[in-house]
Amino acid sequence: MTTQELLNFFVKTINATDKLSSFDFNINEDVRTAFLLISDETSLQKALERELPNNYNKFCFLESMLMSYIETKAIDLELANNLINKIENYYTKNWRKIELVKYSIDQDNLSLAEKITAEIPDEDSGPARYVAHRHILEYFAKKGDILRFKERTKPSKLGKFPRYGIEAYKYKLIEGYANTNGVAKAFGLLEDKYFEKTASISVLRCTAHKLSLDEIDSYLQVYPRVLEETESAKADLYVLHYREQRPIKIMQSDFERTLIEVLKTDKDIKCGDMRCRDGLLLDLGSSTLNRKQALECKKHIVSPSVKRELNFGIKYYDDNKKYIS
Repeated sequence: MTTQELLNFFVKTINATDKLSSFDFNINEDVRTAFLLISDETSLQKALERELPNNYNKFCFLESMLMSYIETKAIDLELANNLINKIENYYTKNWRKIELVKYSIDQDNLSLAEKITAEIPDEDSGPARYVAHRHILEYFAKKGDILRFKERTKPSKLGKFPRYGIEAYKYKLIEGYANTNGVAKAFGLLEDKYFEKTASISVLRCTAHKLSLDEIDSYLQVYPRVLEETESAKADLYVLHYREQRPIKIMQSDFERTLIEVLKTDKDIKCGDMRCRDGLLLDLGSSTLNRKQALECKKHIVSPSVKRELNFGIKYYDDNKKYIS
């Protein structure tokens, strides 16, 4: 079976089984055939056993498997888009097209991303065009392209669900601008009224891994606004310095210096569902090639689930003999 025949069969099977009950879906031979075209018998049996004997759920999501195959096998995205257009379910088709926009952006194929975006219905709910526009908005943010970022803001409808707010994107825009134009110009840009609410730590985040801890300190002295806005900036940047290079050998004196800054942060402040300090300890502990340093980080973590996550990392390093001290 050629690649195009495989993809055509997948789409045909998605259409034919869209309205089947979980039970009928799970016993459908075409579904199992489609599954095996891009996976293996062991995975199929595990998936089927997971749903037996009750069959409350379908044992797989064919459309998700199709998109994963398109991405991992680097399928031509023009071909992929033509196939996705044949999916009959309105919502399934348009969500998959939004994914294709992201894949196109990841490949720096902006023209195709624009083309697919224009094909998605322009509405205020469901799989809407504005969600695809947000992928393009983020692309311009990472490039530090202020003009085209501003042009893309309105069609991205940032007030619609899911609401991330403009500042989350401006943060990435300043990062991208700093990466392209340098730290000094990025801090100068922050003086523009457009960026008056944008956290200045964003300027240093993209270069933290290239700077020494002393250089980070120097920037924080030259630009005191960073610490005024973000009390934990020094800890954040120190940890980011190592996280972006992991796994890395950390000198004990630098590890202790970083840990001191991390432990200065308020253990009760949350970053999403996780304590910010726990997140920093997890990142630091999973970055080092020194087992004792990783265990020291674990000792200070409050959340049992975060401790477990670091434990998994430590076990992985142990099993693969990655620790060098």
